[in-house]
Amino acid sequence: MKFCGECGKRNKTEALFCFDCGSKFAPGSNVQLQAPKTPPISTEKPIPRPAAKTQKSLTPNSPVIERPGVAATPSKVGQLNSKAESKSTPAKPVTQKPATAPKPPKPPKPPKKPRKPLSVRAKATILGLALIPVVGTVAALIPWPTPVSISVALDAPYGGVFDSNCQISPEALEAGSHVFVLVEPGVPADQGQQHELSFSKTDGGACLGLADVYLYADDTFEIYMFNEPIGKVNEYEISEGYSPETASLPIYRSLTGTVRLTDEFSNCVSVEAGIDCSVPQGATIAADLNKSIMSCSGAGEMSYFKSGASIEVKGKLGSGISALVEIGPGKAVMSASDIQAGKVTCEFKFQIPTIPNDESGYTFQLGQTEFSAGYQELLSSNWSVEYDVSQ
Repeated sequence: MKFCGECGKRNKTEALFCFDCGSKFAPGSNVQLQAPKTPPISTEKPIPRPAAKTQKSLTPNSPVIERPGVAATPSKVGQLNSKAESKSTPAKPVTQKPATAPKPPKPPKPPKKPRKPLSVRAKATILGLALIPVVGTVAALIPWPTPVSISVALDAPYGGVFDSNCQISPEALEAGSHVFVLVEPGVPADQGQQHELSFSKTDGGACLGLADVYLYADDTFEIYMFNEPIGKVNEYEISEGYSPETASLPIYRSLTGTVRLTDEFSNCVSVEAGIDCSVPQGATIAADLNKSIMSCSGAGEMSYFKSGASIEVKGKLGSGISALVEIGPGKAVMSASDIQAGKVTCEFKFQIPTIPNDESGYTFQLGQTEFSAGYQELLSSNWSVEYDVSQ
């Protein structure tokens, strides 16, 4: 119940206005108020209230009570309720949705497997807990391979293995400088495990090859490169995870060369048999200019230019790299313009099938004649050198 603060009359809890005096209750005031206390008896005469205010309706729908001499007027609550009814909006028409086909029934779920008895499940749990330490012990006893980094520094003091970016040269690849073989003791090298090296430049500028392998801690392996043992991986290196090795790799080249000795004859003419010339005194070339022969050799101070003479090739680094080969027979060469000019060229060829690489180049010695060839010059000419000795 609510008590009106104006007139002190009782009202329903959900009432918004006092049914007696029409006073509006405060918003949210749904708590019952205590009935006002009886005011003290006053000695003054009470002032009579107007008759119109004494006519109240108890409910919004209750009829108006008529009293003699007072005009009948509708209550305030009834007026508010009639206004609310006049403002109500008409209901919207309900539209029926088209009927849809019924959904097919879902297939029944398969029956669940019956659970095993609690005693069986408890035994399985106890057995699993008991096996945990056993499995851990067995795993600890099983040997596991250890990762080991094997590094190989190629000892190639005369170059020819890498370029400036540590890329391997074709000759080094052909020699097998990018692979090594791990061999157990007593096992042939051709039955070992082959591994490939990845080369990169170190802080010091050297090219170092690295490969990661997995080895057992109690094993010992031999490392082979170029069919030769270069070191071993022992138990200590396996436990440390690193094994540095060094392999010597001299790169070998195949070199060809041509040496030409040139001199001038006089009165040279072409004849049916070949070329006829007058050989001056002191000439450095002795030649048979018959067109079926055209042979020659050195003469006078150049007499060491002859078939079978030795030519020595040395590396410029002075490292002892050298080769000694014989030159072939001299061949006389004269073109049409050479015949008119009287120019005779005696040409000697030689070949060095194997010589260690030397990035500083080479020197060539034939008797008293010496000449040289640079490394880049040989690379650009496909390792062929030519030299002319003019008089």
